[in-house]
Amino acid sequence: MRLSRCLPLQIRGEVSVKLDADQTKAIQISHNAVVSAGAGSGKTSVLTRRYLRLVAEEHVPVHRILALTFTRKAAAEMYTRVYQTLADHVRDAGEAPDSFVTEQLGGFDRAAISTLDSFCAGVARNGCTQFGVPPTFSVDEVRLRDLTERLALGFLLENADDPALSAAIRLNRFGPMWRGGLARLAADHFLVSGGGSLSGYGAKQQKVLEKNLRKGAEELHRSIIALLDLDPSAAKCIATAQGVIGNLDLDDLLGGDLVEHLLVRSAQTDGSDDDAGGVLSARVAAAVDATTAASKVKLTCGNSNHPDVQLLKELVGELRVAVSVLGEALHTALMWPTLYRLNEKLDGFRDQVIAEKRRSGLLSYQDVTALAISVLSDNLSLRRHYKSRFSSVMIDEFQDNNEEQKALLYLLAEEPGSELPGVPTPDRLDPSKLFFVGDEKQSIYRFRGAAVSVFRALSVELAPGASVRLGHNYRSEPGLILFFNELFGQVFRDAVAPYEARFEALQWRDPTPGVIPRVEYWKVGRRAELDDTGDYIDDGDSEAYHIARFIRDAVTGGTLPLDEARSAGYGDFAILMRSTGNQIRIERMLRLFGV
Repeated sequence: MRLSRCLPLQIRGEVSVKLDADQTKAIQISHNAVVSAGAGSGKTSVLTRRYLRLVAEEHVPVHRILALTFTRKAAAEMYTRVYQTLADHVRDAGEAPDSFVTEQLGGFDRAAISTLDSFCAGVARNGCTQFGVPPTFSVDEVRLRDLTERLALGFLLENADDPALSAAIRLNRFGPMWRGGLARLAADHFLVSGGGSLSGYGAKQQKVLEKNLRKGAEELHRSIIALLDLDPSAAKCIATAQGVIGNLDLDDLLGGDLVEHLLVRSAQTDGSDDDAGGVLSARVAAAVDATTAASKVKLTCGNSNHPDVQLLKELVGELRVAVSVLGEALHTALMWPTLYRLNEKLDGFRDQVIAEKRRSGLLSYQDVTALAISVLSDNLSLRRHYKSRFSSVMIDEFQDNNEEQKALLYLLAEEPGSELPGVPTPDRLDPSKLFFVGDEKQSIYRFRGAAVSVFRALSVELAPGASVRLGHNYRSEPGLILFFNELFGQVFRDAVAPYEARFEALQWRDPTPGVIPRVEYWKVGRRAELDDTGDYIDDGDSEAYHIARFIRDAVTGGTLPLDEARSAGYGDFAILMRSTGNQIRIERMLRLFGV
């Protein structure tokens, strides 16, 4: 793979630092840009040197550059790195430093470098009173969860006799309906800035229901037809599966009018129930039983490599997914009148929760973001203030953000002299104010609404040529990069959905003299492969033992050179775990080996 040529960047007397062509482009770009920067690509250096260019070349004051990231630790690191970069620039200028840069360094305490959450809180405090929220509000997800659980419990107990609510409790059980249902709904979606009522979501819910009913039925039908077309003589498991499917009564679901009947019923907006005598309930129950039985087709095919056997395994997997989607949709459609009335009932609970959040000033991060957006959307004079306050906005780790946070940044970057109600469209943005950096493969905050698709769509929304990719990895040895390219090229090969991260092959730096990279794969042996003449420690302790021994031996034996000057020490190792379940075992083994 060809390496791009490294170019020196000279900024007013600074000692030249070699940067590759992509890094230089990202630093020098003068219009709105989206930088895709993987691990080890020099992303932090690009951010700090772009900041330096804005100050040293364009004479932008530090208080007019808004630099945002996702965590407090990252914000503190960015603050330190930017300050050090400016200090190095002044020092390297010797006896003739740039007076403007020197002045900005002296007043660096005015620099606007923070987390996005902290910035949103500052905006929200300037206009939250119009939503009945005190400016002294606090963000505490744990206390808020306790509050919503208390309110949800009271609501359930007070309204236990309501037919719609009692039906929902019978279906879901009281505990899940309380904590996992109402309390979670209240904490995550009942925002103090307002929003639509639950009963008003009926049309949207009906569209999703229709989509899932039709899609589930179509996918189920397709999988069954394909399964019945397999050659039964190829393997006994195929004939058995076809026998099971053939004996199921799926005519009402796939050939009758059950789906259409449910869709017509769900389109009613008065909450009426036409299931006289329970006939419809019986039809749905029969359909659910049949589809559930279809999904339980066994795959005891041995080690057969016949193409139809391999296809059978794929079809059964697809069939189970279709049954899962269809089963939930059938139950939802059957309960539609109850759900409609339940939404109307829950509107009262929503009002109660919002009123208590406003009274107590106890908010969620989503509340604060939504408040900031609402304040800037509605208060045009305040939006004008924030727009004029910052001439450049840089956002790191944007793969961990969502549509709402993007909307906030678009409000800050609206073109000068144009303050219209609502969030500006991409064509109404200042063309040179926004600089996004992220890596879709490192998105880890989906539980807070982060969406890879938002980051990916930015380069299309902003302008042609707005995207820059930092494609070199300068952290790892070339041999490892070759391995990663091969491995992750396979792992991410089928990433086609908007929410799925994609992988592009990385380029590499020159190898470190004296270092031979390697990848080792350790596999825990099966018990059946071991003799039964002795006792064995369990798999978790065995794994921890080998990890600790490997690290101890590598350090004491000097068998892992990092460069020509030194070998790996204990501080050079990182142990990554899928979960913290084995952490105690590993720590214990490390202590036993003196690590």
